[in-house]
Amino acid sequence: MNPLDLSHDPLDEPRSEPVEPRFEGAGLQPRRYVPGKTRALAPEGPDADAAQIFSHEFDGQLTQALRPVDPPPGFAAKIMELAASPAASQAPRKPKLLVLRPRWQTPALRLWATGALAAALVACLFTGEQLHRRHQQELADQQFLTAVRITDHALAVSTAQTRAQLLRAGINLSN
Repeated sequence: MNPLDLSHDPLDEPRSEPVEPRFEGAGLQPRRYVPGKTRALAPEGPDADAAQIFSHEFDGQLTQALRPVDPPPGFAAKIMELAASPAASQAPRKPKLLVLRPRWQTPALRLWATGALAAALVACLFTGEQLHRRHQQELADQQFLTAVRITDHALAVSTAQTRAQLLRAGINLSN
């Protein structure tokens, strides 16, 4: 059999014995296939037949999908012609870019983020206004208490001076 002959597909042949890999020159010993010593991957019980049928169908489909496909006639000549043409090598190629945006750049999320930012800004402005009013109220309270202390002190001094003058004049206002 010619190894370059592609008319015969060895995958179509059913095998009764497992294929053992060749380890010549590698110094490795191949594992020996011992019937009955290996675990089946298919489930046991009432679903075993269905699983084996599925496995055989899957193997067939996989074999069919992985089978080499011959190119159409004239394909190699067309590729060689394209490679040899001067226009192909001199023409500036525009790279095709696939723009992948991060999730935060999607329109819906951007709109949501803008709304959340606006709400946070309004909350900060409201809180800042409340803090400013509270600070002004505390300042006004301090000014009022200072004015009351000054007035009390001035009244106490003037009362003491008035009592001293009245005592010198001989009038005693003690209760």
